[in-house]
Amino acid sequence: YIWNVLATDVDFAPDGSLFLSDWVNGWDGENKGRIYRFAAKSEEAIASGKSSAEILKNGFKKLSSSELASLLSNPDRRIRFESQYELAARGEAKVLSTALQSENAIVRLHAVWGLGQIARLSESELATQSLITALADAEESVVARACEMLSESKKGISSDQLKSLLANASPVVKTHAMMAVGRMGATDCLDDVARILIENEDKDPIVRHAGIMAFTGGIGNS
Repeated sequence: YIWNVLATDVDFAPDGSLFLSDWVNGWDGENKGRIYRFAAKSEEAIASGKSSAEILKNGFKKLSSSELASLLSNPDRRIRFESQYELAARGEAKVLSTALQSENAIVRLHAVWGLGQIARLSESELATQSLITALADAEESVVARACEMLSESKKGISSDQLKSLLANASPVVKTHAMMAVGRMGATDCLDDVARILIENEDKDPIVRHAGIMAFTGGIGNS
């Protein structure tokens, strides 16, 4: 933890070090400020930071799609997202569909997000079908996000599939399924939503919110 500072802003540098601006001393101030840089000391972290900085400096436009796909497992979140965005911008549904076969759940998650971007902006049948396949993934976050992407693109997800997700044991999946019910206006799923809300007994506010959004969207589109 970083103590004894009046931080006004914070940001990460390309190499992963942390820059922090400091107000110095109380509300009245001293008409001056400080900028601190904090960095890891381990050789591994320093090497990783240098690698990230180099990749971010060179950009992603000139990388091949296979190189971008390999970066979906990079430990740096910024690099993973930039690679995902570039693949989506290229419409690389096939590459992202292949990434869904990865044993790495983080890679599969980025694949789902990228396929969702493509599905929203195009009529890619492969993107939609790949997202439907991801609904059966073993990782709850992948299933939940696949549901989200399908419902946001208004493509490919049926009431039967939504009902199956609403019956999922994972609260995360149920929550995203209820949000999807609202987006899709799936009124035939509202009984299932009501059951989840009754079982929740107003304990989990996130579940409650998702249920409200399901009824708002469902009734509003009926």
